[in-house]
Amino acid sequence: MDAFRLDLSYAVRMLLKNPGFAAVALLTLALGSGVNTAMFTVVSGVLLRPLPYADPERLVALLGQDAERGFLTLSPLDFGDLATDSKVFQGAAAIQKSALSLTGRGEPERVVAAAVSWNFFELLGVEPALGRSFHRSEGRAGNEGVALLGDGLWRRRFGADPSAVGATIRLDGRVFTVIGIAPPATDFPTHVELWIPLVLRPEQLDPSQRGAHYLTAVGRLKRGVELAAAQAAVGAVARRLERAYPDSNTGVGAIVIPLRDLMVQKARPALLVLLGAVGLVLLIACANVTSLLLARAVSRQGELAIRAALGAAKLRLIRQHLTEGLLLAGLGGGLGLLLAVWITDLVVAWGPADLPRLAQVAIDARVLAFALGAVLLTTVLVGLLPALQSGAADLHQRLQAGGRATLGGGRRIRNLLVVGEMALALLLLAGAGLLIRSFAALQQVAPGFDPRRILTFELWLPEPQYAELERSAAFYQQLTDRLAALPGVEAAAGVFGLPLSGGPSAYGSFEIPGRPEREGDETSAGVRVVTPDYFRALRIPLLEGRPFDRRDAAATQPVVILNHAAARRYWPGRSPIGERLRCQISMVERREQPRTIVGVVGDVHFNGLDRPAEPEIFLPHAQHPVTIMSLTVRTRSDPRALTASARAAVRALDPGVPLADVSSMEQVLEGSIAQRRFSMLLLAIFAALAVLLAAVGMHGVLSYAVAQRTSELGLRMALGAQPRAVFGMVLGQGLMLAGAGAALGLAGALALTRLLESLLYGVSATDAATLSAVLLGLAAIALLAGLLPARRAARIDPSIALRCE
Repeated sequence: MDAFRLDLSYAVRMLLKNPGFAAVALLTLALGSGVNTAMFTVVSGVLLRPLPYADPERLVALLGQDAERGFLTLSPLDFGDLATDSKVFQGAAAIQKSALSLTGRGEPERVVAAAVSWNFFELLGVEPALGRSFHRSEGRAGNEGVALLGDGLWRRRFGADPSAVGATIRLDGRVFTVIGIAPPATDFPTHVELWIPLVLRPEQLDPSQRGAHYLTAVGRLKRGVELAAAQAAVGAVARRLERAYPDSNTGVGAIVIPLRDLMVQKARPALLVLLGAVGLVLLIACANVTSLLLARAVSRQGELAIRAALGAAKLRLIRQHLTEGLLLAGLGGGLGLLLAVWITDLVVAWGPADLPRLAQVAIDARVLAFALGAVLLTTVLVGLLPALQSGAADLHQRLQAGGRATLGGGRRIRNLLVVGEMALALLLLAGAGLLIRSFAALQQVAPGFDPRRILTFELWLPEPQYAELERSAAFYQQLTDRLAALPGVEAAAGVFGLPLSGGPSAYGSFEIPGRPEREGDETSAGVRVVTPDYFRALRIPLLEGRPFDRRDAAATQPVVILNHAAARRYWPGRSPIGERLRCQISMVERREQPRTIVGVVGDVHFNGLDRPAEPEIFLPHAQHPVTIMSLTVRTRSDPRALTASARAAVRALDPGVPLADVSSMEQVLEGSIAQRRFSMLLLAIFAALAVLLAAVGMHGVLSYAVAQRTSELGLRMALGAQPRAVFGMVLGQGLMLAGAGAALGLAGALALTRLLESLLYGVSATDAATLSAVLLGLAAIALLAGLLPARRAARIDPSIALRCE
């Protein structure tokens, strides 16, 4: 320890003696370690941090599975059979997520709620922060009027007053008693702020309702039951149900996956790519500092020779270099940790709203351990090569050379480091370029409607007051009439299933009377319930027939409109106008008679700009009322200026109905691509940082080479070499290094950019145009990095250079 203390003290003095070198090295390492620690903090919080529940590794999601549609919700009957007959669960709870209107204290507010089995909190192992959780009796009809509040809702609505426990609230017009406050970390299902008991009515448990899927489920595996065994048991039960109930369960399987994996599955690929990107940035930073240390070691040859002559062993000299590397890495890592706090806050602020568990991102023990590991790795990377290089030189050669000669092989190693930096920089540039091109292609996709100057908001009418669906139809008709009459409004309409919003939607099958059914020829489509002016409000083009109007009332012939994808798929080569179909959608099923097709409209990208438009059918709200609707109001100016007037129009009809998700349609469109923008921006920033560090590294190596070769270059010019030739020679050296790095990086890019395929749209992972542009960009940066050293070399005065020699 005494020897280490002396080495450390000497290292500190050497850094203070060379403040310029210390500042550059520390800043480089701080940037590299800072972005790494920040990105790992995000990855740790989202992907790695255990769920804040008891034994979270035994918590799994229980889901249905369909070959075409992927994961499915469960029907109550299927949930009961899967949870009980599989015999792998210690307990299981069903969940039905919805939104409820909270009234009675201040302004009406829509809150995201979950109706859950009475054992939900017991299953998670969550104790309420205040009050209690549900009792078994509260899972039966007549006793369900209790609720637990989320911490955020409790603070926002009740000012964190403990007396909220025992208070009454009104949800959709029904009175509930608050029995507890959930802990702040409880965030399942995602974004839920209120929990009430799930009570299944007898009609929901009728055998005819086995095909009604609307529940998600969470289970806790019994101790000793592995995930694979649980999957096998659940799959066996699903196959038995498929055989027993072919009408509802054909093709429907079941799957169990870790609950955390379900929550983060969409975010995982992008976050892992970004974590890998910052790892490359750290490697470039380490290569830069290693190059600096190698150059610095040359100027210290005399010092090292004297120390060796006085008896210092090679191992002691190597240890001194490693100690200096540890000091640099430790100081750089400390600065990087401070920088990581700021970068993490920035990333969280930039993060899209649908990025899961973002609120749980924080620097914790795991992050600190990662930062310490990064410091130790950096110590090895930046200290080992200079240490070995200095220890390899011969003592006699050192004493002869003094401070003028270079260490054997030092220049070659520095050149290799620059080649490596350029290769890694090109790899990051290629990834960023592909994401940028992909995002640009996505922005060029026509959504199928005009999003400009549209105000949109969502309403959930309380079902007790609007149980008679005619009241819902009358409410929305009056509301759209009031909104359309506002100054500056061109059209106003409602829709169940707002495009690109990720909100409520429906999907169902239909029959075409008179057309024989063929095996594998299922007719199905997304279902949108709309008011008459919907297509005009969004400027969705009418291709054939007519739009809905007030003639399409409850007492008239049922009608339907198709989108072009449905018409093309099910009536290829001919017009479907006048044809009939019979929908099989329980949500909107009101009549048995077929519906007449009266129009065909253009396709809209409903689930995302990166997904093709799928078949859709539109039903008039007057004939098929629903209580949940998104209002769309096209204006002649800024739509946000209409928010207060829209709120007043709703309040005039029913002061207990809150507006939710108020935004412009352009914001909805931007939100649908927010995760892609987030990934693109971060990778572009990391690539720019990598290129900057690589350019600085090349500039440093060339500048040092010019300084070391001053006498040689002076002699060349004294013997007749032209400044232009010297300029070209130095610049050519830089371009050769960049070319070698580009060739190596291109090979790596062709292999590794395939990892980005899941994040790309409209461009291949080996797109020639992108890779060509990246190569040209890197060549330009290398040219700029070499200009100043080459210019300095061309201006060397031969007489001064030779006199100094």
